[in-house]
Amino acid sequence: MLLNPALLLWLGLAGAPIVIHLLNRRRYRTLHWGAMQFLEESVAKSSRRLRLEQLLILLLRTLIVAFIVYAMARPFLPGVVPGLPAARPKRNVVVVLDGSLSMRYDEHRISTFARAKENVANIIGALEKGDSLNVVVAGAEPLPLVPEPIVDHDRIISVLKDIEPGGSDANFALAFEEAQAQLDKSHNPIRQIYVVTDKQSFGWHAESDGHWFAALARLQRARRKPAVYVLPVGAQHRENAAVTSLTPAHDSVGIYQETRFDVRVSNFGKEDREKLNVSFSLEGTVEQVIQADVPAGEAASVSFHHKFSEAGSHLVRVRIDTDALPADDEMTTSVDVYDAIPVLLADGSPDRTALTRPGPLELALCPRDKDHPELKTLLAPEVVRADEMPDLSTSKHHLVILHDVPKLTHRQVSEIEAFVDAGGGLLVFPGEHTDVKSYNSLLYRDTDGPLPATLELAQGTEQPVRGMAQAFTHPALAAFRDPKHGDFTLIEALRHFKLAPDPADEHSRVLARLANGDPLLVEKAFGQGRAIVCAVPIDGSWTNLQKRSFFVPLIHYMAYYLAGSVHPLRNVPLGSPISRLLPLDSKDKFLEVYDPEDEMHGVVAEEKGDRLVATFSGTDRPGVYRIEEPEAGRSTYYVVRSPTGESNLAALDPRETIWIEEKLGAVFAQNWADLHAQAFKESKQLREFWQLIVVLVIGLVLLETFLTGRFAKRLQRG
Repeated sequence: MLLNPALLLWLGLAGAPIVIHLLNRRRYRTLHWGAMQFLEESVAKSSRRLRLEQLLILLLRTLIVAFIVYAMARPFLPGVVPGLPAARPKRNVVVVLDGSLSMRYDEHRISTFARAKENVANIIGALEKGDSLNVVVAGAEPLPLVPEPIVDHDRIISVLKDIEPGGSDANFALAFEEAQAQLDKSHNPIRQIYVVTDKQSFGWHAESDGHWFAALARLQRARRKPAVYVLPVGAQHRENAAVTSLTPAHDSVGIYQETRFDVRVSNFGKEDREKLNVSFSLEGTVEQVIQADVPAGEAASVSFHHKFSEAGSHLVRVRIDTDALPADDEMTTSVDVYDAIPVLLADGSPDRTALTRPGPLELALCPRDKDHPELKTLLAPEVVRADEMPDLSTSKHHLVILHDVPKLTHRQVSEIEAFVDAGGGLLVFPGEHTDVKSYNSLLYRDTDGPLPATLELAQGTEQPVRGMAQAFTHPALAAFRDPKHGDFTLIEALRHFKLAPDPADEHSRVLARLANGDPLLVEKAFGQGRAIVCAVPIDGSWTNLQKRSFFVPLIHYMAYYLAGSVHPLRNVPLGSPISRLLPLDSKDKFLEVYDPEDEMHGVVAEEKGDRLVATFSGTDRPGVYRIEEPEAGRSTYYVVRSPTGESNLAALDPRETIWIEEKLGAVFAQNWADLHAQAFKESKQLREFWQLIVVLVIGLVLLETFLTGRFAKRLQRG
């Protein structure tokens, strides 16, 4: 057996002595000379001996080349051969160390990660001089401690001391691919991968060939497949409760308005958690505390209510009683609080005087209290005629509403598309004057535009079509899940547009339907923004919707939802960039970004279209980030979150374990002693003997030299 079988391709060089011999023979030309006939009898007697001598020399030279190539291929014999003076082959070892958030689990004041590092130290201690080594920390992205495997084991141990688990999951597919890449950088014959992990299922994606495609393909291409060993560390069963969700009821939050925050607390353990304290904090100050009972393996939902008295960026935090994994016992969210949300309402009424008095839609957006005219809602509508719409590229509106607008110009369509794509909201109420053909060709445009569905005017009926009762789950309609808050079956429509979203368009979805099955509301995600189209206008001519008691809340919930995407996300997954949008005339071109360790990073705002955009991509640590605008004296908070799946500490099940064993050829060890007995047994039983072949080659070279000289002298003596 060979450690480098590919080198046998060079065996063709063994024919080089024969080729050289044949070429040398062609250098001589035969001449017939009369006197030479008296020598023919003498030459004939010695010709057989000369041919044998030449063949012997050729054979020796061919064997020398062949044995050199064979020695370079590093042959070995399995098992221990008595008397065989060959050294053990060197190992090429890569340790994959689980660096996920779950490794922070505290067991008797010692984290699982600390125990894992102890086992890595045991593996390194079992290596011998000359064995190459590297450690790859498995996180969202694999992190090798050094660029390539090295034989300086002390250096690896020194770097390993400062490594701590991150806040992400461990992507073992990427880590395994990186481990194979590291093995390819060393030529030691024994290739081994050790995976030291808490054996948490999340992150392995076992049984997913697609997730492991690149790693498995590389394994199949490998000239020598590595031996893979998995060493579990930590307790077999671990209790854990976590805050897995914290969201405001609406995407747009206003001052002096009661805002509900919905919290989800999950219990991933096997023991019930009773009277678990759940605290609600604002800017670090505890505002409320609620006790919740969370059964084993289930989740509990609690809600907090708060009124903000100041506009701007705020931090809301929810915390539960600390357990063995403190990292997921709290969750923070960044909330933008507005004193007003500017809304542009384009009214398509042909009567100019209609705009001098509030219509039902304007009144719904901004209800007027005759007794308290000073009271205002969060929505601040600006009403214009369709042909007087301002340039949206320079406007500060969060939401555009089109009500019975007959046609849109190409310029207006282009501005609306750019507005929604950049994060703005669009709400469309087609009506009597709407040009269906124009909307379908320009604003829908075969699903390429922001309009969620094509429009087709339905024929009127003698009996009105009612709304359909539904269990609403959409954020804009969730309040109407209980009919007490709004019974959609009370809606009556004498006429309506047939909305036809493309079933193949994954960005569109029906939010509500009429009783005959036709869509009433359809939404579409378009770029960074969102759009909703309604099947009826809000003018009282087709429907009684504006007369229902839930009409005003419905308009507000949809407006808050659509306007909530106007700014870049404030709460993002680990590793996602954070951005701040500024007007072109902003004096703040250089912004300061402060990470969770309060280290400052400079970011330059770049001009993109009609605004300045400052983007920071160094969000590799979970926690609160802050972007400062020095000239404006304004701070904006961002929260980078760890994946909540890391809170589920369930171990690999038998099916997942079998998949890993079959696909990766992995061997699961019970403990360090078991791993040591299995992993180092193979390398001790492989004995190379290329050194003996080198000795044999030297002997053949000496023999060839001796015979060549002896045969030459004999030929000279005749």
